[in-house]
Amino acid sequence: SHRVETASPSWGHELSTDRMPPEVGFGYGVSYDKGCFMGQEPLSRLHNRGQVNRVLCRVRVDGLAEGADLAHETRPAAGSLTSVAGGKGLAVLWRKLAEPGAVFTGEGGQVEVEWVG
Repeated sequence: SHRVETASPSWGHELSTDRMPPEVGFGYGVSYDKGCFMGQEPLSRLHNRGQVNRVLCRVRVDGLAEGADLAHETRPAAGSLTSVAGGKGLAVLWRKLAEPGAVFTGEGGQVEVEWVG
């Protein structure tokens, strides 16, 4: 619950092979001064562009389990619920839709955005 409250990403939840570290609030873990490394070009593009397509959000959870796919009224594939603890959770959501109070639905429940990272 502390990790959810502080919006701290964790491997296997928010951090995974299909997400870039800056998308989940872990941009400080990437060195842009280091020599060549796998994934350097896409990370550099994200860094230079100054924005990502997805962001980490703290949400209120109602009736959904970790791993649920989330939809928004304007976008069917709008993100995923990555962690749940005591009625709150973390979700990686489409940046243009993620704002406090926004509601995303999943099979059997919904989440409401509290905080956007």
